[in-house]
Amino acid sequence: MTFTVGDILSIFMATVSLLGLFATYVTKLAKMEAMLAEMKELPIRVAALETKMGLFWRIVEDKVTHQLIAPHSLHRDDLLRRMAAHTLTRVEAQELHDDLDSNGADFSPDKQLAVVLIIARLEQILVGVA
Repeated sequence: MTFTVGDILSIFMATVSLLGLFATYVTKLAKMEAMLAEMKELPIRVAALETKMGLFWRIVEDKVTHQLIAPHSLHRDDLLRRMAAHTLTRVEAQELHDDLDSNGADFSPDKQLAVVLIIARLEQILVGVA
C-alpha cells in the first residue's frame, strides 16, 4: 500500500486537528478543576465573612446605638436600648427603622453615620439575617 503526498497531508492534518481538540479539552478540564477547587473553598470563606460581619453588627448594636440616645425621644431611646441589649422584637425593629428613616436627617452631622449603620442593621433584622 502506497500513500500519496495528499494522503499523508490529509492524515497529518487530521492528526493535528485531533491534537488541537484534545488540547482544548484538557485546558477546559483544568479550568473546571480549578473552579471546582475554588467552589469547595466558598463555604469556608462565607463562614469567615459571616463571622466578621456578625462581629461588626455586634459593635453597631452594642456601641453605636448609644450615640443616638438623647433625652428628647424616650420611646426611641427605649428601642435603641432594647436593640443594644439584643431584645428588640421584629415589630419594634420595624418601628425603630421607620422612625430613624423618617427622622434621621434631624440628627447632627456627626451622628449621621450612626443612623445609617443602625438602619442597615435593622433592615437585616427585618429580613431575618441574624
